[in-house]
Amino acid sequence: MGMLSNINTFLNVFRSDEGLLRFLYYAPIDLNTNQPDPLSDLLDDILSKDEDEIWAIRDRHIMTTLDIEDLSSEKLCRLYVYLGRRSPERNNYTLASQEIVVDVLCHNNFQKELRSLKISDRINELLIHENIAGVGKLRYVEGHEINPPKDYAAYRHVYEITVKKK
Repeated sequence: MGMLSNINTFLNVFRSDEGLLRFLYYAPIDLNTNQPDPLSDLLDDILSKDEDEIWAIRDRHIMTTLDIEDLSSEKLCRLYVYLGRRSPERNNYTLASQEIVVDVLCHNNFQKELRSLKISDRINELLIHENIAGVGKLRYVEGHEINPPKDYAAYRHVYEITVKKK
C-alpha cells in the first residue's frame, strides 16, 4: 500500500462516518437556544444532504494541509490528517512503517462540552476497533496536546501502519 493509498484510506473512513461528521459540524449543546447534542435525532443526518453540501462540510472540517489562518475568525472543530515519518523495516523500503497523524482542533466554545475528547474517541473507534488496515497492521503510537491557535484546544494522535509496497 503506497503513501497516497494510506492517507486516502483514513480520509475515506473519516469523511463517510456520520457520527464523526456530526461532532465536527454541529454547534455545541446550548440549553438557552435548544441546540441539542450533535448526535441527536433532532438534527439532520449530514450524509443525507445533497452531495455539494456534504463535500462543503467535509472540506471545511477535514483537511490535509495545516492551514490554520481561517481559525482566527471561525469557531469550529477541525481534523488535520497527514503523513508523518516513514521508516523502512529491516532497511527494506518495500516494507515500511508509516505514521498517520490526526490533529483535532476545537474552538473553546465546543471544548466546554469536551468535544475534542468525543471526536478523539470516535476516531479511535473508527481506526482501531474497525481494523481499517487489517488486523495487527495499525497501531496507536501516541497522543498529546499540541500548541493550539488562540481560543482553540488541540490534540495530536499518531498512528502507525506497516505497509508493503509491491
